[in-house]
Amino acid sequence: MVGDPQAWYHTVPGVQLTGPPNSHFVQDIGIAFLTVASAYLAALRWQGAAYPLSLIAGFWLTGHALIHLIGLIEGSLSPVHLVGDAIAIFGPAIFAVLLSLSLRRTSQRKVGTG
Repeated sequence: MVGDPQAWYHTVPGVQLTGPPNSHFVQDIGIAFLTVASAYLAALRWQGAAYPLSLIAGFWLTGHALIHLIGLIEGSLSPVHLVGDAIAIFGPAIFAVLLSLSLRRTSQRKVGTG
């Protein structure tokens, strides 16, 4: 997405149905995904900060999923997107929420508040 947004636009199924290509926008979203990945990698390295880092990453993933869900409900995104979105958009968001909940319980046990 960041290195070759035009190739990404033309090779990912369903993307072309969202409108004309916009390299800047695709690169912006690519940077957001890299930021999410960096937060998760940092959480692996600094496990004491895993919960807040997962919240930061999960906030973007979940917000992105909600935007797609609203688009599907309003009709601005075709139902054709549902299968691809279930895997690429909703799946990571659900994972992020479940991971954050799990890390929250773990962090609470460590400080004795849970």
